[in-house]
Amino acid sequence: MEAERKEAERKEAERLEAERKEAEQNAKRLEAERRETERLEAERKEAEERQRVEIEALKHVEPFHEQQAASKAAVDASSDSGCNHYFGYLGQRDKGEEIPAECLECPKSLDCMLHEYKSKESVKEIKKWYPFKT
Repeated sequence: MEAERKEAERKEAERLEAERKEAEQNAKRLEAERRETERLEAERKEAEERQRVEIEALKHVEPFHEQQAASKAAVDASSDSGCNHYFGYLGQRDKGEEIPAECLECPKSLDCMLHEYKSKESVKEIKKWYPFKT
């Protein structure tokens, strides 16, 4: 009877040890999964941040179209007035972007702003409303 009790205790101890080892393995597996999830989340956030930075950078890049390419005469004319930008800059800036102070004082600012207009009649009509000669 004593031998049976000791055998039952030994089997119970083995069962408990097996359960402990299984629980330990599960804990290690869960910890590895948690670290992998954190790594993947960090990579995702990093990729999102890179994408956000690229989008912001693209917003600040001036769009290029053949119509926006400044002619040599326009570039020469704008540089005569000490312009820090290119001729046509005022017409191409983003909506809501502040007009630089030097542009406000420039005698060619209206021409710079209307450089892209296709209709010369519209440009002439608009210029009538401004008192200075451009």
